[in-house]
Amino acid sequence: MKRGTKIALAITFALIVGGVGYFAIGQPIQVLPRLQTAVPFEMHDQNGDVYRYPDGAGAINVYVVVAAWDEAAVARAERLLESVYARLEAEDALPYARIAWITPDPVNDDLQSIRSLATRLPILKATGASLLMAAPAAVRFAVGAGMGVYVGPQPEPGQRVSYEPTLVLVDDQGWVRGRYGVRSADERSLLRDISLLAAEVKAQGAERALYKAAHLFLCYPR
Repeated sequence: MKRGTKIALAITFALIVGGVGYFAIGQPIQVLPRLQTAVPFEMHDQNGDVYRYPDGAGAINVYVVVAAWDEAAVARAERLLESVYARLEAEDALPYARIAWITPDPVNDDLQSIRSLATRLPILKATGASLLMAAPAAVRFAVGAGMGVYVGPQPEPGQRVSYEPTLVLVDDQGWVRGRYGVRSADERSLLRDISLLAAEVKAQGAERALYKAAHLFLCYPR
């Protein structure tokens, strides 16, 4: 091999290594981790219509798992949704977003309870959110196995199900990209993550390749 060729190869190799190092350490683009894949599910909304995932999904899907009877969690989730909606609007990402509220306790949250949420919480009407319910086993499968949200087994009659109020972000590829305990969520981190996900789903052309590289090099926010 000629000396000039060796030098050219060495320079190319150095550029590649330098580029990889810069991307991995400098993180010019950050992405949210892909935590797990959501499972397909079918539920009914407050109007009695069928909601199917992923058929009814958007590029950014915000799922709120909170029981209608859980007043403290409902109030906290309402505030978080108001902030999320404002951030999506600021990022020009509303056309990409879908919001749904899932009750983890469909035995105690009947259709009337679910419908009352829509009238009690103006943010649900503003966002066009779907309020979803299904059989207990179907709910546990969708949000437990599919989103990593804790929902306990069906309790004795007259008792309420144990669960962890959670807000979940799911992308258009079916990846769960974030889980936030409603009671303890850091709102600043949540809104940062909304901005990161919005930037990723809006990326076009060569920019999308950069986002793929960011996933490859685990360029996650700290």
